[in-house]
Amino acid sequence: MTSERNKAYYIKNPEFHAYLHPEIPTYKHQIEARDYLISKYPKLKLIGAHLGSLEWSYKELANRFDQYSNFYVDLSSRLGHLQMQSVNDYEGVRNFFIKYADRIMYGTDAYNNPEKLITSLVNDWKYFTTNKQCDSIEVQGVFRGIELPEEVLYKLYYANAQKIYPGLKTEF
Repeated sequence: MTSERNKAYYIKNPEFHAYLHPEIPTYKHQIEARDYLISKYPKLKLIGAHLGSLEWSYKELANRFDQYSNFYVDLSSRLGHLQMQSVNDYEGVRNFFIKYADRIMYGTDAYNNPEKLITSLVNDWKYFTTNKQCDSIEVQGVFRGIELPEEVLYKLYYANAQKIYPGLKTEF
């Protein structure tokens, strides 16, 4: 499952498709290597950026969470993939966030454009906190927010980062 933005990017930049570069290990090989490290070092907390490169299937990510208690992920630049999945499996995606609330951290890739950043943050918040109709450059068509409970939002936006990075200083 590829987001609309990713499709457009690779149409403009086909040279960046990894399959054109046999010197790069395959996706499958990279995921297997990562999973091997997670299993070999169970006391090591591993944070998989971009939903651990499993953004295409929240069910596959849930399988990894069930297998590896030391595996965590952030959402940076991959929320659109979960939004796409929530179009056809709203309850599944919502329940995924609730069940694995201790393992997911909100994150966003830095934007050079503050206006874009604010729009993105507000749209993400709307998706997490309401059941209203949403839109995204990642998703073709409309979808609705998953209206997560407050305790899940607290973990997603704050508590999980504090737990995983105990020395993290935050000020409001």
